[in-house]
Amino acid sequence: MNKEVWSLLYNIGAPVWYITFAPADERHPICLYLAGTNKKFSLEVPHRGTRRRLISNNPVACACFFHTIVRAFLKHVLKVESTDETGMWGKTKVYYGTVEKQGRPTLHLHLLLWIENSLTLQEIRDGLLSDGSDFLKKS
Repeated sequence: MNKEVWSLLYNIGAPVWYITFAPADERHPICLYLAGTNKKFSLEVPHRGTRRRLISNNPVACACFFHTIVRAFLKHVLKVESTDETGMWGKTKVYYGTVEKQGRPTLHLHLLLWIENSLTLQEIRDGLLSDGSDFLKKS
């Protein structure tokens, strides 16, 4: 992964955003439903101890929940599957993410995000350091 990220940095430049995404599986009704044994979905959230027991006893359900939430984030917030829509931070050019296990052991995502037509770090630096530039007037 290290080589892949360095290749992206070399070919595309520095990412615009670094995002850590950690869905709250222990509190989310969908994850608790997937991890539980109830046939009927309920928005009622069980007691904290019950929630932790459900989550720790069914890591596959938590992984399925995590996958679903991350895919929804990529599709609806970043608009990565769309060719004409703009995501929350602009038109996504490239993204690179890696999944990591936390100590609990729930999953979280680290994501590098490149946005089309965004300023490079050098352009931002030049704009900040030049006296009377349009960049300083606009900010």
